[in-house]
Amino acid sequence: MIPCTVLSRRALILVLATAVTGSCTGASPDLSIKSTIKEVHAMKDANKMIPPVSSFTSAPLRNRLRVELKAPVSEVWALIGDLSRFPEYSSGLEKVVATHDASGALTEYVCHFKPGENNGEGISHREKIRWYEPNRGYASSGEEGNAFGLSNDLNLVAVEPSEEGTILTWDEYYDAEDLDSRRADYDQALMDIGEHLRRRFGGAIVGRYVDR
Repeated sequence: MIPCTVLSRRALILVLATAVTGSCTGASPDLSIKSTIKEVHAMKDANKMIPPVSSFTSAPLRNRLRVELKAPVSEVWALIGDLSRFPEYSSGLEKVVATHDASGALTEYVCHFKPGENNGEGISHREKIRWYEPNRGYASSGEEGNAFGLSNDLNLVAVEPSEEGTILTWDEYYDAEDLDSRRADYDQALMDIGEHLRRRFGGAIVGRYVDR
């Protein structure tokens, strides 16, 4: 990770160099400077560190999905970072209720799933926020004794700028008694999420992993 102080000095050099270049070529210095500053901000966001997974769970990575979306990080995060909007890109969810503390920080969210074909009642699942960084990502863990039989679990979602717009990585770490079923369920759920996001923003699924 590049220290912020180094990045700031580089940013200043880039801005000054762009202003001079713009004057020599006849390009508008103001437009060039704005473009450079925007790139610098994107670099800073990309270099915000994601906490090590080992600080939250000892479980291995079981499922992963990577999607490259044709939209800027801020636009993707406006959707992904607002957990109450989760049902907009997940077919199995009826609604999600997000809870914030007095300072406005997100503390937990409860997913209310649609009833299954052979089940008249939907399942509710509570997730506690472990890490949350705007325009970078979030991590959460399910409460103990959850309906899915998960333990030692971590849901980690991260976004980063790319040439096309944004790369979103969705990782699932967990232990479970019936690992085969959970792997298959997560794989299906993540592919559903990926397809919803791809149709919404444009782009493509660029990575898919299932632990075997």
